Amino acid sequence: MSVLPVGQSLTRFLPDLEDLIHDPRAYLAQEPVTIGPRQMYGLAVLFGLAGAGFLLSCILTGERDGERLALGIGLLCGAGVWLGWSLMMRGHSLVLHPDGVEVKYRDTTVWCPWCVFNVQGHAFVPDADSPRVGLTLPVATESVPFIELRREDTPIAHGAQVKARQWQLIASDTVVLPARYEVMAGELGELILELGRRLGRQTPKGVPPPEAYDTREADSIPAAPDAGGWITAHLTRLVFPPKCCDCGERTSRTMNFPIDSRRDTVTSVLVSASSPLELPIPVCDTCQQRIRDRQHRGGMRGMQVGAVLSCGLAIVLALSQGGNDGSLLFVIGLAALAVGGITGFLLGTMTSKRLPAQLSRYSPGRGTVALRFRHPEYAANVLAAMRARTPRSEPR
Repeated sequence: MSVLPVGQSLTRFLPDLEDLIHDPRAYLAQEPVTIGPRQMYGLAVLFGLAGAGFLLSCILTGERDGERLALGIGLLCGAGVWLGWSLMMRGHSLVLHPDGVEVKYRDTTVWCPWCVFNVQGHAFVPDADSPRVGLTLPVATESVPFIELRREDTPIAHGAQVKARQWQLIASDTVVLPARYEVMAGELGELILELGRRLGRQTPKGVPPPEAYDTREADSIPAAPDAGGWITAHLTRLVFPPKCCDCGERTSRTMNFPIDSRRDTVTSVLVSASSPLELPIPVCDTCQQRIRDRQHRGGMRGMQVGAVLSCGLAIVLALSQGGNDGSLLFVIGLAALAVGGITGFLLGTMTSKRLPAQLSRYSPGRGTVALRFRHPEYAANVLAAMRARTPRSEPR
């Protein structure tokens, strides 16, 4: 169970949701809908006071009660997590209007007419509750130029040039909203897309400035892997050619590679995800079997070596301490045999797991991951496939 605040359902936040869906323009014309960030100040104060009370009682009585100390520290840690989350999300909000949506963060506003979200597709929310994991939405590439970044109601950037903490255009057809709002992210994303399809059938009047049409930076693909052979790309834009990344043979089979976020290690202790995030990469049946066989052989060799070394070392140590009882030596040797065998099996399996692809530096907030392939030619094929799928865009 997560200790971080979860969003409430859309029907609970908007009891008259059916009225909004029935006639969204009339509903929003009466009063815009403001969706704030997830905040837990009240719970932070409650737990903070309780934790401070436990610690203060130990100080006043002069007794170092371990149970009270543990409770006090635990409650203060929980209060710190909730307070930190609330401060991190402070200033974020979404405001739904009849003609568009405002994505706000403190004194800056990203204005998006509904035509930006008049597009097919679905919202994507990674299966994690990290403060850096937000909401990924498809956008209509042809409407991106009408996006504005405003500071105190004055436009300061347009289209793909809009760069703000609350708005990350990771491609000309994809945006990430990094904040976590008080409504469940998946339901909020689907509502935004539904309103975009209902209200965004026409583009706004006027012509954006020429630089607003230049989405080449958002769609940029690395020309080649970096010096270490790594490719950094957005998960939503990755394209793998239908060839095994190990042997190069054509295949439709894939193998799941786990994606871990090292920067979220502390957060992962505090929250839970129902399943790890994985990336399917083409690997043929023959190569998958080869990987399994190699791991099996490595595990068996590790188990044998670990069992023999652990058993021998345990018996030598027992004899050096004057243990001459045969039955005692048998028990010690048997226990060491089991421990060494299990340890050796795990180490052998891990060290023999030489995969044809490596994943690193996953960023939940930006949705990027770094990949490195054993065969450089496959990395070149991946980059070529990504460039082929990227829509061409030239400034007007």
